[in-house]
Amino acid sequence: MKLKTKLVSGFLSVASLVAMLGIMNIQTAKNISSSFNHISNVTAPKLVALEEIKVAYIKIWLEMNNQEIIKGDIQQIKSKVSKQKLLSEHLLKINNAKNKLETNLDKFNLLAETEEDKQLLENLATAKQKLYAKLENIVPAKPQKLSPEIIINQKNIEK
Repeated sequence: MKLKTKLVSGFLSVASLVAMLGIMNIQTAKNISSSFNHISNVTAPKLVALEEIKVAYIKIWLEMNNQEIIKGDIQQIKSKVSKQKLLSEHLLKINNAKNKLETNLDKFNLLAETEEDKQLLENLATAKQKLYAKLENIVPAKPQKLSPEIIINQKNIEK
């Protein structure tokens, strides 16, 4: 073989190796970009919606448990205006949390694609119905005395 042929074949083999590596790099970049877009457009919004659902659920649950404390506080308040204000503030917090819960459940419903997501949505809807049923059992107009357990629970919540 002539030297010219050896040089040309060596150059062509290096050039083809560089071309193959370039094609593989471009394909890998596309895969990474696709994965990133899926995470940022599908997975992250689902996680955010689930976190907001959790926060709203906890807020409702806490307000439901604080109901006993508020009932006791209302019994100690002499002014009817103050009693009504305290009750309306408490009910407003519950309604705000319920609205957030509903909004984020709707958001998650729009994002649910897989069977696992749909099953999770059904479980969340069931938990929501149970929470609302417990919430309906609480009558804010019926004042009760503060028990030591309620005071301790309120102090723990405040911490």
